[in-house]
Parts: sequence; structure tokens; C-alpha cells
Amino acid sequence: MGQIGVFFLKLISHSPFWVIYLLSDLFYLILFKLLGYRKEVVYTNLRNSFPEKSEKEIDDIAKKFYRFLGDLTLEGIKALTMSKEEVEKRMTVDLCPEYIETIKNNRHAILLMGHYGNWEYVNLRIALLKERQVFVGVYKKLASKAMDQFLHSARGRYGTDLAEMKQVSKRVAEHAKNGTPMAIGLVTDQAPSKERGYWMNFLNQDTPVFLGAERYANRLNAPLFFARIEQPKRGYYHMSIVPSVLEPKEMEQGEITEIHTKYLEQTIQQRPDLWLWSHKRWKHKRPEGLPSEQISRRYPGKTS
Repeated sequence: MGQIGVFFLKLISHSPFWVIYLLSDLFYLILFKLLGYRKEVVYTNLRNSFPEKSEKEIDDIAKKFYRFLGDLTLEGIKALTMSKEEVEKRMTVDLCPEYIETIKNNRHAILLMGHYGNWEYVNLRIALLKERQVFVGVYKKLASKAMDQFLHSARGRYGTDLAEMKQVSKRVAEHAKNGTPMAIGLVTDQAPSKERGYWMNFLNQDTPVFLGAERYANRLNAPLFFARIEQPKRGYYHMSIVPSVLEPKEMEQGEITEIHTKYLEQTIQQRPDLWLWSHKRWKHKRPEGLPSEQISRRYPGKTS
């Protein structure tokens, strides 16, 4: 199955974009209309995140999300063989002065994003930046060895140092020991175990969040930046790398996590259909006895 899967991925990936979006439209009909893929999860997540919206508004967002999910899936396959020129055309970038200064000073940086927009394009585009350090990207290893090797090779072909989730700390330690400046790319909206997560309010819900970003930032004294994604039109994205926390050592425990999570929340609220609503983000409940003060701080900043 692994080799057959690789064959079909390659076949689709080499298709022109008009075929990619034709397949995406078909994928939408199958996912939403025929199978109702995770429909209960999607609608529950949307209703809980936007209690002020009417059922019609929720339904409109859900339909747009399923259309985007089709695009995201097929674009992700297409990205496996896209040329440098095509990647640069499909994902444009603005770097804030603080990020450029961090690179010039040979400092480490933490680059944060969520399951928002096309994160496969983000991985490739960051690797193609002229102003860059070693880019350490995190990935989840697949059970199929053939599929895992193919995806690992395709995603890392422009120089991204891909690290399996369990090996990130080791890889970061190796680069730090060698004095190699690096940008660590972290997708921050994964669902940690309820005991390990930092609990806070996110999209109107009590939510555990990984503390990894602030731990790496404090260990390396590395400024944190947020990759804000926009979609001007179908198939095209724009990434703005903006400051999140520039002096991590000055922050209290949990504060960095609240700041970057609020950045993501504000981005989602501006254009909700580009977030991964089919993800079971709220599958855990806060453990009994955990103090409510852990969600008392609120960050009033804006992403712009």
C-alpha cells in the first residue's frame, strides 16, 4: 500500500493546477455532501467558538471550510513536487525588521504558526528565504515507511531540517551546541494531554496549549515571531512574519504561550474558514483541582 500510495501522490502532484482544483471541487462534494466527514466535530467546534453567530453564519463558515479543506489537501500533494519559482509565486512573504535583525545578529528564532492556511507552503517558502538560518521543521512520522521516506524527502528538498516530534529537543540541542543559528518552526495548536497543557481561554473555550514554544525561547533566549497567513485569492497565500515576543527572558511563565495563542485566535476570527475545524482540538477537559487563575491573564494586543 505504501508504494502504491507514493505512486498516486506523485501522479497527482505532477498534474497542472487546473486539474488540482478540479479534483479539489470533487473532494469537497465527497467530504461534505456525500460522507459528511467529521461534520459533527466541525459544527460543534464552530458553534462553541462563535456563540454569537447565527446557525446560517455557522453553516456558511462550515461550507467554506470544507471547500478549503479540499484545496488544502490537493495543494499539499501538489507542493511535493513544486518548483522553487512556483513556491515563491504561490506564497509571498513580508519579513518584519526585527526578524531580519535577528538573522543578521546570528540569533536563534522561534517561528510560530497554527493549522491555518497552507502550512505545507510555509515550510517550503521559509526554506527559500534569502534571509535565513537553519530552519528546523517539526513533522509526525508515518506508519508506512515508503510514504514517510517520500514525504520526508519532498518536504526537506529545499533545505528544511525536518525533525520528528520526539527528536526536536535533541536536534535543537545539536544545533545550539554547534553554534548554528536556527529558526524553529512550531505549529502551536496541537492538543497536548490535559496534564501537560497550559490551560487558557482560546476561542471562547477552556483549552490546553503546549508550552514548547516558550521553553525553547527561554532555553535559547530566542525571540518569537508569528507567521500570519492570508489568502488573497484561491491558490495564493501571503505570509507576514511579525514580532510576538522579542525578549522572552522578561516574561512570566505562561505569558508567552498566552500571547502567541491570542495572535492565532485573532487571525482565526478574521477569516475562520482557513483554520482546521475538523481537528478534535477540545477533546480534553481541565483536570479537577487545577487553579482557575491559570487562565486569568488576557492579552489585548493585535496581530497587526
